[in-house]
Amino acid sequence: MLGKLWLKEFIKYIFSELNSNEITYAVARNYDHLHEGDPGRDLDILIYENDIAAVVSIICKSGLKINGVVKREYVTSIFCYGLNDSSRYGIGIDLVHKLNYRAMPYLDVSDVLDRRLLIKSDLVNVYVTNHLDEALIILMEGVVVGGVVNQKYWDKLTPLCSKKELVHDYLGRYISKDVIDRLLLSLENTCEKEVLGVRQALHHSMLVSSMSSRPFQTLQRMLMHLYRELSIIFLQHNKKTICYLGPDGAGKSTVIDCVKEHLNGSFGHILVRHLKPVLLAKKRIHTRGIVTDPHAYPERGWFLSNLKIIVWFFELWIDRLVRLSRTQTLEIFDRCLYDVAVDARRYRFAGSTRLLNILIKYSPHIDGVIIIVASPEIIQSRKSEVTFQETSRQVCEYGNTASTNGFCFVINDQELQVAVESSINYIEKVSMNNLCDNLDD
Repeated sequence: MLGKLWLKEFIKYIFSELNSNEITYAVARNYDHLHEGDPGRDLDILIYENDIAAVVSIICKSGLKINGVVKREYVTSIFCYGLNDSSRYGIGIDLVHKLNYRAMPYLDVSDVLDRRLLIKSDLVNVYVTNHLDEALIILMEGVVVGGVVNQKYWDKLTPLCSKKELVHDYLGRYISKDVIDRLLLSLENTCEKEVLGVRQALHHSMLVSSMSSRPFQTLQRMLMHLYRELSIIFLQHNKKTICYLGPDGAGKSTVIDCVKEHLNGSFGHILVRHLKPVLLAKKRIHTRGIVTDPHAYPERGWFLSNLKIIVWFFELWIDRLVRLSRTQTLEIFDRCLYDVAVDARRYRFAGSTRLLNILIKYSPHIDGVIIIVASPEIIQSRKSEVTFQETSRQVCEYGNTASTNGFCFVINDQELQVAVESSINYIEKVSMNNLCDNLDD
């Protein structure tokens, strides 16, 4: 088993603990199926800011492990892993303590929590936002923050038009009457383009309201918001990079797909990428198709081989500098520069081995490398593009690479789940590195 708790058990535990500890909270949205133990992709829990530490403590005692924490000015996102459910291994929990956009509020958290409702079920009793607050949060998060109206939520938004007085009452402290009327009129017309057309007016109205009533407090919150966002983007404590290596036919792609499925919720974003950044010769690379015979082409020669690997090295660094993450992210590479050292012929490399080793050493940091191999006989039964002798050599060479560098080495001869569990256990270990620094940041 991969974890300690079933999802239903975790849902029951966390809300029972919140209730028994008398922590004021409300599930902000997507609570329709909570009585079935299904929170969707993640949980959005509205709480007071001074209760965050208590909620984190409750999560830690649940048996799940915290994989990462992303602290923003208005929300603390916690990514956990350790569920037993076959379809997912982790869950994300957003502890929302401000309902704002760039430090400009659109609803008061205290008011929303005062209006919360209690839903009772056989599984657990849960406090949720009332239907109007839920609709306004969905609307404002989509239009104001995200700049998009999610079609699956449209049915929840249209009833706002029949409760105009309450909408004015709820939003009126932060948004002008005229702008609210424009927003409601666009909802009545059920026109997404019109709704999004009010976005700029909403931003302006929220800014004017905040600056006119609380100028110094608003400026302080804006500076804190900017500091938090820049820290998340540029310090990159929340990003982990894993690379998979191994010969064709060892089962890397299958293992990666299973790992990505299992870790859904453990990270805010899981990005699977192949080999190297596509910054140059994009058209040629995109039209090349799947490599069916990796050793079919002749080597490039010493000069061109060195030139290509140098260009590749700079592409890796450019990609690392421009591809910044805004949430807890797991980036999985299918192959990397280490592959060239093991299977130079695949990359038509006939250059300097010394240069290659130097570039590998100074390439962007990879948090962990997982090498997947199988017996040569099994690999040949799956893919026979290269000879048995070459397959045997590669398996041996990948084993040497793993032992020399301390990489995770997985033999994928048994059931697929064994290789998947080994990968997940290793990623757990890697993900825990520097987590304490992020929590204290």
